[in-house]
Amino acid sequence: MKAVGFDSIKLELGAFSTRFEGLLGVGITVSDEVSFKETYVSTLRSLFNAKNIDCERFVCKSADIAKFIPNPNSMLDFLQEFFTTINDEIDRIDIYCTRYNSKKLPYITVFGEDRPERKKPVEFIRMISNGYPHVCAWRYLSHFSKNVYIVYLDHFESYRTKAMDFLFNFPNIKVLYKGDSCNCLLSTADLFIRLTTLLLKKETLILIGED
Repeated sequence: MKAVGFDSIKLELGAFSTRFEGLLGVGITVSDEVSFKETYVSTLRSLFNAKNIDCERFVCKSADIAKFIPNPNSMLDFLQEFFTTINDEIDRIDIYCTRYNSKKLPYITVFGEDRPERKKPVEFIRMISNGYPHVCAWRYLSHFSKNVYIVYLDHFESYRTKAMDFLFNFPNIKVLYKGDSCNCLLSTADLFIRLTTLLLKKETLILIGED
């Protein structure tokens, strides 16, 4: 059964004077959810055993794994090995990123004509960060709704949006509380976000060092 899971994070990079704030979302699509779950669990068990990690959980979010592997470089190696192993089970990885250039877009108007409010771009980013998974899912389903049977979203909070109205007309939407700790697809989306974040931070440090 084809399924997709979405998770997101508010991404912060750079030093204070050049601080970057944006939103990063990931959608993981698989064609056979049952087969994917089996591969996910066996891969995680194998990697834990290889590192002598005693963890009884079958589904783990990145923060749980980071407790066992606190070193960023070791965590990066772990995640790269994880995705190399499960790669054949994944049909698509869709990456979503939102940021605004305040010089070109000094403010964003929210809440429509009834009670319009102006927000600076960074304020808007912070405002929608908790609800970003549903924005990513809306964008995804706008293109691929006919090809997916079930959609998982990690729990989110948001004002009512047109994207939300669109989503909840879709018959098989499941929003899971602490989804990245109980659902293999949402965990994998969370792990990919951590992998991407580690790579971006590593690249940022290299660029700073070159300066």
